[in-house]
Amino acid sequence: LTPDAAATAAFNCDAADPEALARCVTPTGGFTIWELSTELRFQITKPLSIATFCDASDVSRQTFDIRVKYLHLSCGAGVRYDTPVGPIRADLGVRIPGMQVLGGKVDGDGESTPNTFPLGLPMALAVGIGEAY
Repeated sequence: LTPDAAATAAFNCDAADPEALARCVTPTGGFTIWELSTELRFQITKPLSIATFCDASDVSRQTFDIRVKYLHLSCGAGVRYDTPVGPIRADLGVRIPGMQVLGGKVDGDGESTPNTFPLGLPMALAVGIGEAY
């Protein structure tokens, strides 16, 4: 048995052929975005501080479509350690159940959220150097 052409299309991406490359690209994202973030920082010692935060945002596939009922709310906490080049920080954020879409129902626009979380848990870890804002 041999796989059909459609099943192997993902393996036939050739950057030298724009038509072949266009068949291999899966667009993500959208045209309109809104974001809201808040963060409180607390100094523990001279180089060490902690923070708590909440973030909300949405990306829409439509132009000028600001969907405020799509909160996609995540909150979390983090730790910062001051260095000469800026703070080294680690933040752990968790999606808040029931606060992803107000009213709890997604419109019939076909959008869904894939499970891309580690171990299936609705959280993300971010590590970086410097302040996020």
